Amino acid sequence: MDSICLAVAKREFAELNRARQNPGAYGREIRIKLDHFPALPPLQWDSALSKIAQMKAEDMLRHKYFGHEDPWKRHIGWYVLRSGYPLANPFRYLEEEGTHVLESCAGNISTNPKDTQWTHHRYVKFLIYENGAPDEEASHRLHLLGKGVVLNGTAFSGHQVGIGVAPGHVVILIADREN
Repeated sequence: MDSICLAVAKREFAELNRARQNPGAYGREIRIKLDHFPALPPLQWDSALSKIAQMKAEDMLRHKYFGHEDPWKRHIGWYVLRSGYPLANPFRYLEEEGTHVLESCAGNISTNPKDTQWTHHRYVKFLIYENGAPDEEASHRLHLLGKGVVLNGTAFSGHQVGIGVAPGHVVILIADREN
């Protein structure tokens, strides 16, 4: 990851932790009600998850697509599991079942590396706001604020995060490492 992309990733990491630690205040800042989300401890940066997220961001840029699945219909769980990342349950179970629970991505802002407009975009803010949609229609918001992984009625929030950035694309992976 070049220095510009790394700076964007670190900025978004700080923004995500700020939103998770005080969702109510963050919601007031971006003009959406988030008081019903509990405050969560800061996520820990995980270099292995970041490598996977970086690979996905660069892949979207290189192959000119945007989405949770690549052109070959593989979702991020396929890449995470193939990498050997020690994914803990329930994340492992849900990804093996083909459920999308690890990834939030934003992109198509500007994919021209010479146009630095994309470096100023606030990806986390964009993903949490999610066009002001209600929670039940805002899967990125639920994922980033710790309510996106539900198994048998119990919500799980990951503790590790990896963020990958390529011009105009950001991929955020949140999961737990198996102990």
